[in-house]
Amino acid sequence: MICSDTLPCSLAFRAFIVGFCMLLVTPSIQAQTKTQSFQIQYAAENDYISAGTANWSLTNDDNRWVMQLSTSPSRLVRMAGVGKVVETTVLNAIDPPFKAISYSYADSKRKRKSYSAALSDSGDEIVITRSDQTITIPASEGSVIDRLSATLAVSSELTVNPDFESLKFTVLDRNGVRDMVFNNLGKETIKLGKNTIDTYVVESGRPGSSRITRTWFASIGDTEKKHRPLPVKIEQYKNNDLVLRLSLIKYTLN
Repeated sequence: MICSDTLPCSLAFRAFIVGFCMLLVTPSIQAQTKTQSFQIQYAAENDYISAGTANWSLTNDDNRWVMQLSTSPSRLVRMAGVGKVVETTVLNAIDPPFKAISYSYADSKRKRKSYSAALSDSGDEIVITRSDQTITIPASEGSVIDRLSATLAVSSELTVNPDFESLKFTVLDRNGVRDMVFNNLGKETIKLGKNTIDTYVVESGRPGSSRITRTWFASIGDTEKKHRPLPVKIEQYKNNDLVLRLSLIKYTLN
């Protein structure tokens, strides 16, 4: 990573987590694809230090699907004041359009950044609960309310339409809504550990923002079966400088 005065290396892990945890309202995707449970572990690093690990999972719990991303900062990063962050999404189903029931974001070091979002009983509103106030916004048709579900939606689109050009999103965060675009950059063969792997590269960000996230999706598991592509590498940039990289270490598909 190239360090700058505006983004010191010691804050790299925090900057990544903030960028990765936005809520999304996605367009409806009609094609049906099947997803299995998974557990994926990533190494978090930049060009100078190991920042810890991140774990992403999707499991079935009492006829509901629970998706979670948890980060475990390294000792050096914890010394910089960065704590563990856990995102949890609950969905009724994992077929498009991925209607989430609830979402929570918990930061062990910065409690004021923690919040939750949930659909109202009527399903017409999304209620955001923070430590200082509650915000209510309208829920759109076929919406998902978190970034994790949106990543699953992009993965689904790659399965049925790998040549899509872009997907547009409305981003819901702890303060309101924003726009976001996912652009398909095409295929790329990358080296992951000792292996090479064919991937699809998708870049996302808010129009006019200095932050972008680049995600490499690939089918993992039994090569004789077609699996929905999942993120095997993620990089976040600020002002074109690499902030943090997540690289797949191991996974389990159920």
